[in-house]
Amino acid sequence: MTVQYLIDSENVGDFWIPLLELPADKSELIVFYTRNSPHMSYESLIRLKESDRTVTFIKCYEGTNALDFQLVSELGYLIGKNESGSFVIVTNDTGFDAAVKYWRRKKKSVKRITGKECRNLERRIREDLQPGQMQERNTAASEIRYAVEDQDAEQAVQENELQDKQTL
Repeated sequence: MTVQYLIDSENVGDFWIPLLELPADKSELIVFYTRNSPHMSYESLIRLKESDRTVTFIKCYEGTNALDFQLVSELGYLIGKNESGSFVIVTNDTGFDAAVKYWRRKKKSVKRITGKECRNLERRIREDLQPGQMQERNTAASEIRYAVEDQDAEQAVQENELQDKQTL
């Protein structure tokens, strides 16, 4: 299953760059940006350029919360195209939690992670590996992805149980 990461670059800047380490056949990166998005560091630009990953960049209209609305609209569009897909919003903005809850109630795999969690992915990969062990690096990234999916599933079950109790 492919996980689609929708990245709020106005909010997380280039903290999403460690996601380039995720297996390309298991993840898709979609970066939403405006002129208000922080500039990327040269180190991040070099990592992006040297990566064999395809990253989709979507230039958004500007205005109050404009990027946020466009990101959530794209999320709905993607869910409509792939109802069994898995989606992760990368942002520190807790305002997206309402959209996450909405889709979870409809039994869709949607989650929000922070820019710091992206950095933790990179740290975990570096701790687990010796230089030159690409296969293991992909395995460590996959383990983190599966851990996120497991956490999503567990949280969805808990939310559904709570909802059922409230309905009774």
